[in-house]
Amino acid sequence: MSQGASQINLSELDAPRTHQPDPRILERNIAALAAEQPEFARQLRELRLPDHWQPALALDNTPTYRCEAPGHPPKWLGQTAVPARRAAATLTDALTSAKNVALPCLAAGAELVYLLAQLPPHLAVFVFEDDPRVVAAVLWLHDFYADIARGRCQFLPADRERDALHSLLQKHVGLVPPTNILLKDLVSPERCDAIRTTCEEVGNSVISERNTRLQQLLAQPATDKAAAPNAEHVSLTVLALRPEPALHVHASQLEQAARQLGWPVTCCTTATPYDVDGLVHCEALHAAAPQLTICIDHYANVVPILLPGIKCTWVVREPDGPMQPPDSDISLLAASPHIATDLRNNCADAVQVIDWHWGCSATTDTPVAAGC
Repeated sequence: MSQGASQINLSELDAPRTHQPDPRILERNIAALAAEQPEFARQLRELRLPDHWQPALALDNTPTYRCEAPGHPPKWLGQTAVPARRAAATLTDALTSAKNVALPCLAAGAELVYLLAQLPPHLAVFVFEDDPRVVAAVLWLHDFYADIARGRCQFLPADRERDALHSLLQKHVGLVPPTNILLKDLVSPERCDAIRTTCEEVGNSVISERNTRLQQLLAQPATDKAAAPNAEHVSLTVLALRPEPALHVHASQLEQAARQLGWPVTCCTTATPYDVDGLVHCEALHAAAPQLTICIDHYANVVPILLPGIKCTWVVREPDGPMQPPDSDISLLAASPHIATDLRNNCADAVQVIDWHWGCSATTDTPVAAGC
């Protein structure tokens, strides 16, 4: 062995690299959580971590905690010294499901960070962590404010997981229960089975409740605003119910334009996890009773409620083949000259195709907002 090698102190490799969390991160996270779960937020704000839990940088430079007691071997939060690398290696193949996620533990928080960065914006991650100290520690390290506020990140208190999940789904009728359980290897089989049972039982209960409410809506006549249309203030509904952000941009721009004209407008998209279950849109449509409905790249029959007034589908991408509206009173709005030509060449003569190039710039044939 060389002289240089003999002088290496291997114990230095275990020496913690200190990290100073920004206290504003915790306050932002707690503020967002308090809007939905004030009692849980208060509990986490008042919780004090053990003195021997020290914020540190992991070997992959991810902020984490060293949790060993003095004089004991190194112990990392979530049992990993490379949380970000473990998260990527563990979860890369788990991103193909289009379902809301349940995490049976929070680990070191890197898995939650990874999922929120990779999953589409209409999917949520429900965290079932049974140690509130771990939740508090992770909320010190990572800024989840925007994802909590938009419903993408749901923390469930360990002492009332079932009730909290049920209450959350009752409050937000557009939120879908989690069915994709990940990180099963990080908890016991019994813990995983318990979470699966909770999600299934609460989910079945909520589905029954929502079906009952939908039947009530279908049995109630909507206010017939379409019976006496006002040319100056048309009641408009914009629907973009495919989980595609580009179509939601179109919907938002249509909504803004209608409001500038002084039109009453209801805009329904699936932009956040709170907007996925169709009941939330049925509630809005029943209340709106629009004179004009514009659906973006789908037909109005994607919702079970019968819409009054004029119904149109705005086609913002070149169709793959012939388009045949399910009802004869649905008009197709072509977003560009090329789309208009394709529709007229491939649709039946009875289908009304209207040139409506509102989304095109002066120099392109492509709808600007759609980016396609």
